[in-house]
Amino acid sequence: MDPNVTCSITPYIGDELPDWSLEVENITVIAPERTYLDKLLILHGVHCGYRDAGRLPGEKQRISRHYYDTAMITATDIARSALSDTDLLDDVRAHNMLAFRQAWKKLEEAIPGSLRLLPQEEPRAVIERDYAEMQEMLLGDAPDFGWIMEQLEYAESIINNA
Repeated sequence: MDPNVTCSITPYIGDELPDWSLEVENITVIAPERTYLDKLLILHGVHCGYRDAGRLPGEKQRISRHYYDTAMITATDIARSALSDTDLLDDVRAHNMLAFRQAWKKLEEAIPGSLRLLPQEEPRAVIERDYAEMQEMLLGDAPDFGWIMEQLEYAESIINNA
């Protein structure tokens, strides 16, 4: 899948085992900009699913991980690049419409000017509860949920003014 990049990967356990060579080189991975835009479409789908059909994220979905990931990436150069790449957004959206089409996600609306990342009040409460339950699964100190929402608000404003 394009775009992709070649990189080296070292598992987190490598930090604890410095005498071991755990790095794997020449791994082809999807470019992080594409992954970021995929996550934006997931959040857009959550917003539209609730807006149009009252759909709430299921308890087993662990949907807050996408909000966390998106917020963390939003604070990087990866997001700055992705948020201004409307051609890549078009490609990611077209792929999602073929591979993951569900009418309630309203992927046809996921274009600059109409992309919705922030959850409404009721789904936000569900996502915030899920985030609180996932704290032990996150590496390091987890940011406050309010900060996550601020990052999403920023990303939404940038991409909708592109």
